[in-house]
Amino acid sequence: MPIGPLRFCRAPGCSARVRRGYCPVHAEARRQAFHYKYSEVTLYGGAWKRARLAFLGKHPRCKCGRLANEVDHVIPHRGSLELFWDSANWQALCRPCHTRKTAREVFDVNLP
Repeated sequence: MPIGPLRFCRAPGCSARVRRGYCPVHAEARRQAFHYKYSEVTLYGGAWKRARLAFLGKHPRCKCGRLANEVDHVIPHRGSLELFWDSANWQALCRPCHTRKTAREVFDVNLP
């Protein structure tokens, strides 16, 4: 059975070749950065959904001018309940801006 071709790591800007997914460096970075998603306490439940919608109602536009559909934590909370619920640490972003910001934080990549 033939083995598939090597592909680039899925992390933006990484030139490592892998069979699938992320290279070992970025795979570990993702595991550490998103560890809170797999914790026993679910942060993104009903209370977050209500708070998120209320915040987007008050702040409907992203900094780029598009309609915002994501609430971002300016300082990543990394599972800290205090930072997670601090509304002064929230900002409304559109999906492309949120994706770029997250890529910079997680993978230390400078995207336009």
